[in-house]
Amino acid sequence: MYKAVTATLMTDLQKKAKRGLEAPNPPLFSADGQSRSHLLDFARESRPLVVNFGSCTCPVFMERLREFNDVMTEFSDIADFLVIYISEAHPTDGWAFKTDFAVKQHRTLEERVQAAQLMLNASKLQAPVLVDSTENEANLAYGALPIRLCIILNGRVVFTGGIGPTFYKTAEVRRWLERWQKSEVNV
Repeated sequence: MYKAVTATLMTDLQKKAKRGLEAPNPPLFSADGQSRSHLLDFARESRPLVVNFGSCTCPVFMERLREFNDVMTEFSDIADFLVIYISEAHPTDGWAFKTDFAVKQHRTLEERVQAAQLMLNASKLQAPVLVDSTENEANLAYGALPIRLCIILNGRVVFTGGIGPTFYKTAEVRRWLERWQKSEVNV
């Protein structure tokens, strides 16, 4: 536990994604592992991109996917949404929790893709799902482990939620989108 928490805090301190700065653009893979793209390929000008980072071994992430879907449904006319599958929060060969998923830490892209498929099959997720590289480039750039929410607008990070699970709050994303929507109406 100590090693996992220390690694999470160090990743957060070293993340490149900071509010007001240019958004990192790590490589990502499709949920079937067949195609490669970059995060900002999914961002459209003048439209927020809400990014949700997590894995199926995080019970909080899996539980809150329903809330994320609700936010996505409510704001899909003004924002885009994306889920990035990152390294396991609680792998069976690490700091394991009792969950519905027995997944070891990924050593290959194929293993990460298989884990992402488990998440997709277990959830009613409506958002597109991409998979982080095995070098964990998205995770490291955004300080995403174990779970994190982020919003990108016009190539810049405009919102970075706190480290999950304690500070992972979909309600903060909803409030940000509500404020942004009101400001857009008044422009």
